[in-house]
Amino acid sequence: MDPINVYRIFDPRHINRFRTDDLEAILILHGFYPSRDEIQQAKEKYGPKITRTQLEDEVSRYRKKPPIDVDAHLDEIKELLKVELGHFRRENLVNLFASQKVPIPEEKVNVLLKGICNKGIIELRSRLLTTFPFSTD
Repeated sequence: MDPINVYRIFDPRHINRFRTDDLEAILILHGFYPSRDEIQQAKEKYGPKITRTQLEDEVSRYRKKPPIDVDAHLDEIKELLKVELGHFRRENLVNLFASQKVPIPEEKVNVLLKGICNKGIIELRSRLLTTFPFSTD
């Protein structure tokens, strides 16, 4: 969102009417992260403009949703990759992509593994079950 759109949101002349294009930014400013489908549904529901009461209804609808459980998502990712106590199998990553019907070339597997290790998402401190062509320090 560019500075002009941010100014438009807080412009006193538009105190009771907002553009539905700005709905996503308004919800993010309130601490909610709507999906693209939810924004598209709101645009179809309200049209190009949204009133203050409709905006307040949308915000209250998002407040009723349960918060995202980040720890549960990380556990799901670790389970998918079969990562426990620093053990990581290269075959699990390749099989994960194959099960999603997305073949991955060998060089991209190396890049992906390096990115996972270097960004600290998965720390590989103990023994590795396969050898990798990069450092895990």
